[in-house]
Amino acid sequence: MTWAWCALPADLGTVANVDARRIYATGMSNRAIMSYRLACELADVVAAIGPLAATQNLDACTPSRPVPVLHIHGDADTHAPYAGGVGAESLVGIPFEPVETPIAFWVGN
Repeated sequence: MTWAWCALPADLGTVANVDARRIYATGMSNRAIMSYRLACELADVVAAIGPLAATQNLDACTPSRPVPVLHIHGDADTHAPYAGGVGAESLVGIPFEPVETPIAFWVGN
């Protein structure tokens, strides 16, 4: 699946000097999940990701290459618990994978 906004690096390169080898994705919560998705689906574009306070939570991930990950997550998170599951203050009631799950995935790739 390709999203229209995935064309942003190429489009931006037409008006600014962009080093295509240094495109990074990061974000907190939903944007952290988005950065994982970018690593899964656009590994050839994204140099590395730095998700904060969410786990991968994707049905499938088949990156074209290993992508470096700096995962930041507090163990007192009440929205996306470090150990996984539904957080006590979850806004959507969706269970999260434990932090170790995406870390183990990316270490193995």
